[in-house]
Amino acid sequence: MISKTLSPPVFDVTRYPHEEKDLSIIFDEITYKMAQYYFSVYQTVFAKDNDSVRPSISEFLKVRDPLMRSRKLIFYFDELHDLIDKKLHYVQKTAEEFKERSKTSLLEHAYQRVLEDTRQTDKSKFQAKLDAIPLDAIPEATRKQIQEEINSLEGGKSDVDSAKKVTYLNHVFRLPWHERVDTFWDVRYSREVLDESHYGMREAKDRILEFIAKNKRLNSKKGMVILLTGPPGVGKTTVAKSIGDCLKRPTTVISMGGQNDPIHVKGSKRTYVDSQPGIFIRELQKLGVKNPVVVIDEIDKVGFNSLKGDVSATLLELLNPEQANTFRDNYLDIEFDFSECIFICTSNSTAHMLQPLLDRIEIIHVPAYLPIEKMMIAKKYLVPRFENEYGFVGTSLPSAAAEKIKITEAALVKIINQYCGHEAGVRNLRKCLDRIFRKIVAKMEDKKLLEAPQEVVIDVSSETASADITAAIKEYQVNTANLEVFLDVAPTDDNYYQGINGQLPIGSSNGLAYVDDGMGSVLKIQFVRREFSKQAEPAKKKDEDDSSAAPARNGATLTHTGRLGEVMKESVEVVKIAAYNFLVQNQLAPDFDKNSYHLHVPMGAIPKDGPSAGISLFAALTSIAVGKPVVESIAMTGEITTLGEVIAIGGVREKLTACKNHQINKVILPLSNRKNVTKLPEEFKRGFTIFYVKDISQVYKVCFDTEEAALRDGSSFEKLREAGIEIDKFEDDQFAAQVNIDEEASLIKGGRNYIEELMH
Repeated sequence: MISKTLSPPVFDVTRYPHEEKDLSIIFDEITYKMAQYYFSVYQTVFAKDNDSVRPSISEFLKVRDPLMRSRKLIFYFDELHDLIDKKLHYVQKTAEEFKERSKTSLLEHAYQRVLEDTRQTDKSKFQAKLDAIPLDAIPEATRKQIQEEINSLEGGKSDVDSAKKVTYLNHVFRLPWHERVDTFWDVRYSREVLDESHYGMREAKDRILEFIAKNKRLNSKKGMVILLTGPPGVGKTTVAKSIGDCLKRPTTVISMGGQNDPIHVKGSKRTYVDSQPGIFIRELQKLGVKNPVVVIDEIDKVGFNSLKGDVSATLLELLNPEQANTFRDNYLDIEFDFSECIFICTSNSTAHMLQPLLDRIEIIHVPAYLPIEKMMIAKKYLVPRFENEYGFVGTSLPSAAAEKIKITEAALVKIINQYCGHEAGVRNLRKCLDRIFRKIVAKMEDKKLLEAPQEVVIDVSSETASADITAAIKEYQVNTANLEVFLDVAPTDDNYYQGINGQLPIGSSNGLAYVDDGMGSVLKIQFVRREFSKQAEPAKKKDEDDSSAAPARNGATLTHTGRLGEVMKESVEVVKIAAYNFLVQNQLAPDFDKNSYHLHVPMGAIPKDGPSAGISLFAALTSIAVGKPVVESIAMTGEITTLGEVIAIGGVREKLTACKNHQINKVILPLSNRKNVTKLPEEFKRGFTIFYVKDISQVYKVCFDTEEAALRDGSSFEKLREAGIEIDKFEDDQFAAQVNIDEEASLIKGGRNYIEELMH
């Protein structure tokens, strides 16, 4: 700013008479003094620019000519005026910026005050939450660690740091440290819930009820870890959810399929961006109790990543009862007690699971459904469900004529046997029924577009109202005659496994196999003989490492196709030796070692392995050697040794289930597997006739020395028992009778099947 102490000089011209000084001298003095005055003024404004202004003033004073000095002075002042404008603009702008900066500083100061108040509020809030938790609910070390986090809120380095701490503490106090639901252990109620939600599965239900009874007796608050393992589609996940209903606890389902990062289980460190606790901590925060039912689905399908770690090993810490009470999440970095949770795991197989994990889990096998169970599930659960979903009614009548869909039992049998691929569960059965309903509804809607709706009015008060209502209901019946209209041609032909016209061809037998997904399968075994003449075609030499051909006596060979595994190839070698010794000793096939044989196991795209096909290989090879077919409708499984002994195999239930699926009711098993059959439920064994053998001579007697009719009516059992063969014949099951059900008995009598009109 311009100084107010300076004022322009006042000149008294009378002080300078003409005789003393001329005009130029007077002007020179005046301009000099004026320049001094204005220089002082500019010096005040441009305090920092004296070095640049002073030389200009000095240069100005050197000009002696008054007019030139005046012009130069005017020109210089003009430049100085422009400079002053710029400086004043700068001063004004600087003042505005200073004002804004002062305002910003004021806001920052206010924000810091608010932040401090918020920190104090958050600290008080979290401190109150910590004090509200009972002392025995949190371990002392954990409480101390949480207290340190609360105390650090006041001295946060930045608002970002404080926000992270607030987020962390919110996660901590969202955990159910002492909240839990009351324990409810009621065996009778649990049985009712399980029976209402699932048909069959008696063994699995009994095991679950045993756990509930144990905890009821002990009044235990501790949780348990159960693994439900079985083939796909048998209801493992839904049974696990039903356990939550039995215990009246909240339930959550966590899918582990494809997870290959332990961070999903234990969370990530707080130092990472977007870090958060693991899935188990987050699910407990949602449920709000520390004793829920946690369903870990597809636990056998967790992945392994060499860079990130093993998820299964991480789960071991959570599912181990000895460590569950001190589980430490990476994000929270404090101990939390999971020991009161009930963990229900599901898997299709235990082959790829860690053995230490299996040692700490109670394993309950959920077997495949039997055909009769599938029938009952379809009738009691699936068909009524689709009737409701698609808007059909049973006996009620709306304002217009009611419509009803009926699927005959014979049609259901055909769907189960020929359209569902002999699945273990009911997923394909559900899809087939859904397709039938969907197709009928689509046809009905198309027909309604072509026809005018006709309203049916019935006098409910009349005596014939009930009959009129029944007559007004349009019934669309699906039976074996029109089933292919909805489901096309059946993809499965059971006659392939039963033989041609009920009789297996020579050189064939029905073996039984166990599939990795917990299912059984019928394995077709086929041998053919090729006779070679030494003069016509000498035997070809094979490399020592060629396992597809095994040299026999006199140059004969035994080749094989069908993608056989190493164990099954060795089993073929054992069968060849055992069959040769048996046939030669009993003089049944003297030329056995003079011929070449070829083995083929159909479905060549599917790899096959294992030793349990031993007796089925022996039966088929013996059949081609002696020229007699194996008795019809029989399947067999068992490993044999080079001495002809038949030893135990695994997967008995799954293999017998495959026999039920293919309506094969006669089975040969090793004698040492009889104990496995004894443990099976009685309803499962109905309809079976099982022959227990201990060597291949007994296999020969069952397969070749007995007529099928004698096996069917039991007239040959005494003779077989005299040969040392033990036999179990169980009463016929209901489903076996339904296979040959009389379709005429279920067809509509005296009424109209509207399905025919609909299809046309």
